[in-house]
Amino acid sequence: MRYRENIARVIDRRPKSLRRMAAAREGESAGEMVTARPPFDPEEFARQSERATLPPPPSPPSDGPELVSGTMEVFWPVEATTIPSLAVAREDLEWFDIPPLARQLLEHVDGVATVEGISERTGISLGDASNLFDDLVREGIVSVIDPR
Repeated sequence: MRYRENIARVIDRRPKSLRRMAAAREGESAGEMVTARPPFDPEEFARQSERATLPPPPSPPSDGPELVSGTMEVFWPVEATTIPSLAVAREDLEWFDIPPLARQLLEHVDGVATVEGISERTGISLGDASNLFDDLVREGIVSVIDPR
């Protein structure tokens, strides 16, 4: 019983509204604990809290250009003197849907050879090799260095 008295004293020390205190006193006199209704509607509160967790509605499409972030990634065209290097581990290349000609080019990417050198070694025209490397850069599979 002493334990309950200590808990009651701790709870009684918290600030309460006059209405709650009056309800508690009435309950104490009757020998029963009275639960006072909160000063807000719990069901409405629950509905509002659920609304807050929903994603925002989609914005209507606009005709003007929109920037997603403060930075924009720019891809320069891959030229003959560009040096490609793998941006992913060579073992992970099998997980990507890469055309056979592009896979043939990737076998010769070492971070030192230029696009022109790789093109000559593989027998793929320089124009096709540049276009394939452009696609690989956009996909994030290859990064490039321009030695200018």
